[in-house]
Amino acid sequence: MEHSNSVGLSSSETACICDAGHVGEDGGPCVACAAGSYKVENGTGVCVACGADTYTVAVPATSASMCVSCPAHTSSGEGRGYITSCICDGGYTAGSDGVECTACGVGTYKSETGTGACLVCPSGTNSSLASTAVGNCSCIAGHTAESDGVACAACEAGKYKSVTGAGACSSCPAGTNSSAGSDGVYDCICVAGYTGPDGAECTACDAGTFKETTGAGACSLCPVGTFRNSTGPGTCSACPAWTSSGEGSNVSTDCICVAG
Repeated sequence: MEHSNSVGLSSSETACICDAGHVGEDGGPCVACAAGSYKVENGTGVCVACGADTYTVAVPATSASMCVSCPAHTSSGEGRGYITSCICDGGYTAGSDGVECTACGVGTYKSETGTGACLVCPSGTNSSLASTAVGNCSCIAGHTAESDGVACAACEAGKYKSVTGAGACSSCPAGTNSSAGSDGVYDCICVAGYTGPDGAECTACDAGTFKETTGAGACSLCPVGTFRNSTGPGTCSACPAWTSSGEGSNVSTDCICVAG
């Protein structure tokens, strides 16, 4: 019989047993193992399914080595007989089944298997390569939300957040301010009328001094003919008519009559 053989000078039809790669009763017809399966031994044994993440189109297949691994970043169930049974894993995408799949880019994700497109993370979030769920999209620095996987809002002016992920923004040190979406304490700079290093508490300009700009600059002395009796933000006031004062005057009584 086709796809069977017997040992020596056997006279019985049942002595004809199926070849490797074929299955059937002794002495009966033998059929090839279906694509996706194999059979190593001669005889009445059963065909064995190729393992998960492999396939074989060979018919008949006579060893496990004839089961070929799926392309990179794809997977399949057991007993698959076509390369198109290998579909993209979550976090990977391709234009068709049965080909090597590429990772979803930074800032995208894909939770389903197969050829579907990667989805863009919610606003104000980011993800790593090959992310498999929207929950992998976490707030970028300078943005805040109560949990991962949702749109994140920029930290409001006067606050900052230097780490990624869910969590609250921190308030800038005293005497400083920052723009919306600031991602570090060094974005907190002295407001006008205050002086100090960026990212640290700033102190108010003393009476007799002023500072009209933001940032780490020093306070300047009030010019001759002016005075300032308050601290912090503000400008120097002109002395009354026919009076003058020295540089850095901090009270109105520093304004004294000029000669003549």
